[in-house]
Amino acid sequence: MLCKRSLQGLRQPGFQTLSRRFLSVTHEDPAPGTTTANIVDQELGNIIGVYARYPLVMSHGQGSYLFDKEGRKYIDFTSGVAVTSLGHGHPEVARLAGDQCTKLVHSSNLYYNEPAIELSSKLNNSLAQNSKISTPSKIFFSNSGTEANETALKFARKAAYETNGEGKSQIVYFNNSFHGRSLGSLSITANPKYRRGFEPLLPGVVQATYNDIESIKQVINDKTAAVIVEPVQGEGGICPANAEFLVALRKACDKFNASLIYDEIQCGLGRSGDFWAHSIVKDQASPDIITVAKPLANGLPISATIVSSKVAETLHAGEHGSTFGGNPVACRVGSFCVDELSSSKILNNVRKQHNTLTSRFAEFTTKYPSLIRGYAGRGLLLGLQFNQSPTDFINIARKQGLLLLPGGNNNTRVLPSLNVKDSVIADGLDIMDDTLKHLSK
Repeated sequence: MLCKRSLQGLRQPGFQTLSRRFLSVTHEDPAPGTTTANIVDQELGNIIGVYARYPLVMSHGQGSYLFDKEGRKYIDFTSGVAVTSLGHGHPEVARLAGDQCTKLVHSSNLYYNEPAIELSSKLNNSLAQNSKISTPSKIFFSNSGTEANETALKFARKAAYETNGEGKSQIVYFNNSFHGRSLGSLSITANPKYRRGFEPLLPGVVQATYNDIESIKQVINDKTAAVIVEPVQGEGGICPANAEFLVALRKACDKFNASLIYDEIQCGLGRSGDFWAHSIVKDQASPDIITVAKPLANGLPISATIVSSKVAETLHAGEHGSTFGGNPVACRVGSFCVDELSSSKILNNVRKQHNTLTSRFAEFTTKYPSLIRGYAGRGLLLGLQFNQSPTDFINIARKQGLLLLPGGNNNTRVLPSLNVKDSVIADGLDIMDDTLKHLSK
C-alpha cells in the first residue's frame, strides 16, 4: 500500500518512475540486446575487469539522482563513494570547470599556479581556525587518495630521517583500515583479500587494533616514523574513532617523536558533520599530516597532503613531484567546493539528515532484528549493520531505485550528498524499509 507522502509524490513532476517502486520492482537488470547490455559487452572486450560493477550504465545525474541509459531514475546514496558531496550536475562546478578549460587546463609544475595557490590558502586557513596542526601548514597536491597517502608515508619517513637519522622508519596502521591500492598504501590496508597476490609489500609496517589504547602501547616505539589512522573508518566498516583513542595516539607520537597522519579521504571535508573529521579533539590530538581527496572537487581528480611546518621544513626541491598535481581546473573547482562544504548551511544539513537517517535506522533494528544488528557512523558517513552479507538488500534496493554501497563487517554504507533534500532522504528510507520488509518474509 502507498503511504500518503508517496501518493503525493506521484503527482510531482519527475517522480513517476520512483513512485512505482511501491507497486512492484521496476528497475530490472538489462536484457540481452539492450543499449546497456551492448555497452557492457564492449567493456568486457576492452577494459581490465578489476571492478565488480553493477549492470548499469549511467547517462547523467542531477542533484541526488542518477539516470541510466534505459532512462531509469535512481536515488544516489553512494555519491560516487563519497565524492559528489554537492550532488551531480552542480551548475557552479560546471561553470567554473568550463571557464577554466578555456583559459588553462595544464601548464606543468615548472610555473606558479594561481588556482592551486588559492585552494591551498583556503585549506590552510580552515585548518588554522579549526585544528591545531602546526602553522603555517603546507600542501602538496596530487590526484587521488592513494597518491595522497603515498605522499604522506614518504614525507613522514623523510621527516623521521632528517630528525633522527636511519633506523626510524616503522609505520603503524590499524585493523579494518583502508588507505589505497598502490603497493605502499596497500601495505597499510588491513583487508587480506586486497593484498593477496601482491606481496611482499612495504616492509616495516605494523598493525594495531583500532580504538584500543593498550594495543598502541605495544607497537609504537622509538623506531616508529608515523601512525596513520582514519578518524572514521569507511571502506573497512563504518567505525568512528573514540576521542580518547586519538588523544592517546597523539601522546604516543609525541613520546617517540613520530608523525600522526589522519586519513580524511572519505570522512573529511564535511561528511562527518564537521569540516575536518578530527576537529572533535581539536588541539588535544592535532595531526602532523592530513590527507584529503574524494569530495575536494566534486568529482574532478584531485587530492591533497597537508603537513605541519615541522614536516614541511624537512622537504626540499626535487624530493617529490606529480605531473598532474595541482591541476588548474580541479583546483579552481576545489576552491568553490571548500567554501560550500565548510558553510554552516551544508554542515547543518549534514547533522539534520544524520538525525533523520539514524532515527529510522533505530526503527529498522527493532522491526527487523533477524536482519539488522545496529548502525554506526558520523554525519552522512553511515553504516547499517547486517547480521549477514547485505548483498541481497543492496541488489533489491537498486532494483527499486536506490543506490547503496557495501562495506566491511557486513555494513551497507549510506553516503548521500551533503546538500541532500529532506524529500530524497524520506524516499530513500522508504525504499530501505520496503526492502527489509521483503527480505524479512
